[in-house]
Amino acid sequence: TIKTYLASLKAVINRMGGDGRELFRNVSIGKKRTSQPIFNWQQMEKVHHTEPEEGTKDMYARDTFIFQHDAMGMPFVDLMNLTKNNLRNGHIVYHRVKTGEEVSVPLLPELKAILDKYKREDSPWLFPFWHEGKSDRPRTVLARYNRYLVELSENYGLPRMTSYTARRTWATNAYRNGIDMQVIQRGLGHASVTTTLRYIQDIDQSAVDAACASMVVHLKQRKKGQKEGKIYVNC
Repeated sequence: TIKTYLASLKAVINRMGGDGRELFRNVSIGKKRTSQPIFNWQQMEKVHHTEPEEGTKDMYARDTFIFQHDAMGMPFVDLMNLTKNNLRNGHIVYHRVKTGEEVSVPLLPELKAILDKYKREDSPWLFPFWHEGKSDRPRTVLARYNRYLVELSENYGLPRMTSYTARRTWATNAYRNGIDMQVIQRGLGHASVTTTLRYIQDIDQSAVDAACASMVVHLKQRKKGQKEGKIYVNC
């Protein structure tokens, strides 16, 4: 994110007639795609079937992770900020902290069960336990959550998780399941589909192979149809 902002600043300086290239000569602002873990369905089922003790860090981490995933990859900072006011007409409606985009998530029974588990009459927060402790600053709490996820991964023999694992897992598996890219973009709350594409990771080569084969078959069918006098209309 920082590199993206620096690249934008460099572009602005150049358009104003300055020399952004020289200004950032000793600063690396090239964006490199980082490798993020993506869970398959079997690994997600394993997360669901873990049984941490009540009131433990593992339980908080697991329930938050599942909620993030099932709520269309909800970012942790947005999850942390959810209050009872975000519950409207059977949906969880919130604005992304990062982009300002409005996202509406259907309050599925699985999500409601988690919210009911932590509901407190004396607290406006839907996840009050993330507002306890020495500091409730989002960056501090996010670091705590990621530590909990690492411990959860080790305790249950799962691949190393971060807060972004649930988000990228939902995006990638939704794409592999045939969900339209623009629907995934809206679910993630991205302002641009270009950003969404960065979340779709490691598409199976078998899908690429199948697409290639299907196009060849389609061309063969067209040629055969033309020889037989059939008419094809391009739509």
